[in-house]
Amino acid sequence: MQGKKFGFTLIELLVVIAIIAILAAILFPVFAQAREKARAISCLSNLKQMGTAAMMYVQDYDEIYPLAATIDAGGNRVDWRVVLLPYIKNGTVGAATVVDTTVIGGIFSCPSANNARRIYAAHSGIIHYPTLSNNAPWPVVGLAAINRPAEVILVTEVGYDAQNNGSIEGMTEDFWWHGGATWPPIFQGNLSGAKFDGDVTVQTCIDAGWPTCNTYLPRYRHSGVANMTFSDGHAKAMVKGRLNYCTNVLFPGMYKWYDSGIQDWLFDPNWDSPCRGQQP
Repeated sequence: MQGKKFGFTLIELLVVIAIIAILAAILFPVFAQAREKARAISCLSNLKQMGTAAMMYVQDYDEIYPLAATIDAGGNRVDWRVVLLPYIKNGTVGAATVVDTTVIGGIFSCPSANNARRIYAAHSGIIHYPTLSNNAPWPVVGLAAINRPAEVILVTEVGYDAQNNGSIEGMTEDFWWHGGATWPPIFQGNLSGAKFDGDVTVQTCIDAGWPTCNTYLPRYRHSGVANMTFSDGHAKAMVKGRLNYCTNVLFPGMYKWYDSGIQDWLFDPNWDSPCRGQQP
């Protein structure tokens, strides 16, 4: 007498497959979130090291922040990352474009945007160009000029363009774009400059008349969070919509490149100014 043969019925197999599919659907997003969290932590570490390097530079140069870009003997623009590299020694000097020299790789590369360059951008009102739009000298900014160094951004993540580059100028100091390109400006929340968040083609930038504005504004690429270094050298994550231009960008005596003038009118208490009541 032959023994009975045992096996799974088709229904039982289908039940097991369905259970596995359900578990996969639950666990795979969790694993993806965990990987992104690890990348965000690595990115934050990059910005902390940049903050430390910037403070070392400031101490070596009479408490003055570096310029955004200078011209070398070959006529190439050399940006601030190259200036900080000796303090970090983590990255390679390379070209972002034919005439732009920057630092590629190392701590200057975010693991969530590996192939992008210049995605960590300096505040362009602090680490700025040598001249204003009217060709007048742009006064250098010292640590003492930043009245709230623990609140004013020094370096932030920004978006990149179709060539995988962030802007050479850095995070714009212009209130118009941080204010959502509207009047009166909206300096906080998802309708502020946060609405221009994105990489490559960002429709809100196109609609506002500046197709690459995303490369000049914070990029919240870590599940709605952007990592930032502040003017005292510390780094932290900022949730999208939390940034406030009046407290995190503007400081007394800050120049705006386009106007070639100081922007203290933004917190003038004598009229209904955009930052009235939030003046430094």
